[in-house]
Amino acid sequence: MVRPLEPILFTRDLPSSYQAILADTGLQWLCEPMISTEIVADFSHIPPLYVGLEKPNVVVTSQNGATALIQFLQHYPEYRLRASYFAVGLKTRNTLFNARILAYKPKIHDANGLSDFLIEQASRNKRPVIHFHGDKALDTLPIRLNEAGLTVKRALVYHTHLLKADLTQLAYNSVAFNSVAFMSPTAVESFATNGGFSKPLNYVFSIGPTTAVAVAEYVQDGIALGGNEYNFERLVQLIANYNKSLCFSG
Repeated sequence: MVRPLEPILFTRDLPSSYQAILADTGLQWLCEPMISTEIVADFSHIPPLYVGLEKPNVVVTSQNGATALIQFLQHYPEYRLRASYFAVGLKTRNTLFNARILAYKPKIHDANGLSDFLIEQASRNKRPVIHFHGDKALDTLPIRLNEAGLTVKRALVYHTHLLKADLTQLAYNSVAFNSVAFMSPTAVESFATNGGFSKPLNYVFSIGPTTAVAVAEYVQDGIALGGNEYNFERLVQLIANYNKSLCFSG
């Protein structure tokens, strides 16, 4: 017997652009945010990181990091031309580009891909790195760069909070969710804290390798979005295609 995929729970608030993508697929879905983020109000701890550095590489590995970098440069515009900028993926790079900040991105859109890209750049110019990150950030990038002999200074620019949720009350037209989709390891952590994995789940989807690793701590048959580029559109397409294959097999 084919296990139904729908309704599927997305573990974050979905902006109207994301909802439009879902509407085109015909999927039955609902959303419940598992985390919230808060950018620091005071950026005065960041200028001292530039002391003694000539044109460092400033790195952002999330949308929140990109937003915080933009806000920092609005408060301290004199630092705008004192660095080169690197973003983990296309969406993050576009966020910076819309603020007139030119950033480079790797071919593979994750921390390892960005680390490889920076290490390759270092073969020509071994510049130190300033990493704009959150308090839940993994150590993948700074460890890789330190191992390659690069100096990494870390700028904590946002905090992530786990949210409480009564998952037993979530339903689509009175039908409880059968599957779940995660966009970050921290959302997986929050979902687990709220008892989400105690409920039988037919399918668990994730975006990016670090989120897939977090899912694997709770389920053995998670379905991860692969490839070099990780974004919501590709995740939804993966889910929609998987749902179609279930319909055909049923």
